[in-house]
Amino acid sequence: MGRIALFIAALALLPMPAAAALKAKAVARLSSLEGKPLGTATFDAVNRGVLVTFDLHDLPPGAHAFHLHTSAKCDPKTGFTSAGPILTLVPGKSHGYLAEGGA
Repeated sequence: MGRIALFIAALALLPMPAAAALKAKAVARLSSLEGKPLGTATFDAVNRGVLVTFDLHDLPPGAHAFHLHTSAKCDPKTGFTSAGPILTLVPGKSHGYLAEGGA
C-alpha cells in the first residue's frame, strides 16, 4: 500500500486527447503491517487503461493479490485502516476476481 492518490491523479489524465496527453506515471511504496518496505507498484498510463508493474521482495511464498483504497493515508500503525474503503468500480459488488459476485 502506498501513495494511491498519485494513482488517482494519473487516472485523471487518461481522458485527454492522445496528442495532448502526458505520459502519466505514479509509484506507490508497499510495506508490511510492521512498516517493513516490500517494494513498489508503478502505475503507467497506457492507451486504454493503466499498466501496473510490481517490484517486490521478501514476500512469503504463495499466491498474492492487491486492491486499491480510496485514500493515500496508509499508516501501518492503524493496520492500514487509515487508507479508507477499498476502491470498487461497481458499487454494491464484492471486490475481487475470485469473490462470489465479485467485480
